[in-house]
Amino acid sequence: MSEGACEEVRGRLSESIDGQLSPAEETALASHLAACAACRAFAEELRRAVEACRRLPLPCADDECLKRAVAAARAELLRRGLLR
Repeated sequence: MSEGACEEVRGRLSESIDGQLSPAEETALASHLAACAACRAFAEELRRAVEACRRLPLPCADDECLKRAVAAARAELLRRGLLR
């Protein structure tokens, strides 16, 4: 797979998990994932992370707390090499 195609797919995974892609977009994404082991592994790791986050209670309601939580999640994904 080309790096550009992989970057595009990885950039759309959150939308897919949230059910925001059209059927045609989902089909294209599924086709790429079927052929690309690296993106498939990335997608599975992202799905597990999202599922784990959805099970957590929301600890804060203010914007500053939310920004810290997002920054911490981003740092963890960077540490794991799942985000560039």
